[in-house]
Amino acid sequence: CRDMPEALRAETLALLGQRRPEVSVILPTWNRAHTVVSAVASALLQSYAAKEVIVIDDGSRDATLALLRQRFPEPLATGRLVLVAQENAGVSAARNAGLAQAQGDVIAYLDSDNHWEADHLLYAVGGLLVVPEAQSAYTAICRHNLTQGWSDVLFRRFDRALLAEENFIDLNSFVHWRGLVETLGGFDTALTRLVDWDLILRYTAASDPVALPVITGHHVVDMICLENITTSEALGPNLARIRAKHGIKPEAP
Repeated sequence: CRDMPEALRAETLALLGQRRPEVSVILPTWNRAHTVVSAVASALLQSYAAKEVIVIDDGSRDATLALLRQRFPEPLATGRLVLVAQENAGVSAARNAGLAQAQGDVIAYLDSDNHWEADHLLYAVGGLLVVPEAQSAYTAICRHNLTQGWSDVLFRRFDRALLAEENFIDLNSFVHWRGLVETLGGFDTALTRLVDWDLILRYTAASDPVALPVITGHHVVDMICLENITTSEALGPNLARIRAKHGIKPEAP
């Protein structure tokens, strides 16, 4: 998004000047003291500022909470940064705890090992406003696999049939109106993996999201140091549950 034409950025700023929905950022974390500061900083330093960044510490055994209190005293004092501590219950329960506290009109998600470009919310929320009937929007995201040594860009134009086959929308690039939580519920706590895919399938079922081909964030995978859910939780049982919930037939062998 740093390479976007200034005229387009100015148009987006003008659009958000007419209507300024407040944004709540949901940021779960578990034993990520070595990465969470960077993630929180990227959320707090958005050009279109969030109303609140809600960090849910899911029973970390490291110094996550103490570190955040030390590094961000002013946002904590003003309420722009909210810290929620809970016993370890998994990422779905952690995100749901954040959603229960959220007061913004729009919800955005950020994982504690990832970070946003400074204009992420500017373009994501601006894109949501461009289509008045839209309930959600997503941008492109750059993925970095530190273990295998590659990077790519995740983005496709929205296609419901393709989404039923595999998730091509990264939760870190996804925003939606808070009303969807009230009508469709939050994250499925019975899932330990693919929780973002399940939520996105539900939240885009009645209304296609706005697809914005702009890279606004970075998703980091490190199988050695970060213990990503993608590499630590079993795929099969979670995939079977999602297929059953959404009536998705398994691919033919």
